Amino acid sequence: MCDFYPDCGDGSDEWMCGTCDFEARHVCGWIQEKDDDFDWTRHNGPTPSGATGPKNDHTIGNSTGHYMYTEVSNAKDGWKARIRSPLYRQTSTICKLNFYYWMEGSAIGKL
Repeated sequence: MCDFYPDCGDGSDEWMCGTCDFEARHVCGWIQEKDDDFDWTRHNGPTPSGATGPKNDHTIGNSTGHYMYTEVSNAKDGWKARIRSPLYRQTSTICKLNFYYWMEGSAIGKL
């Protein structure tokens, strides 16, 4: 299964997948949209506004790993932050794309 997780002991299920995480500065070709209200930021470690974000990323699992986040402390209801992915071509009949997210804070809305 092409899910960026080695389900087979030899990793053969991932050979046609490629790799993509936010460790590379180019963030796998994801592009910040211009017609939104605020931006996504590549970051590692805790978020600048305390008790609102993860301490670690999902890929590496420690504070050196990177993730994308939006700072919503000053955002208003209805505001949107958008990033666009590159076109991912299907390399197998069982391809899938996984996302991991974290939402924390006293007045967090919904995804």
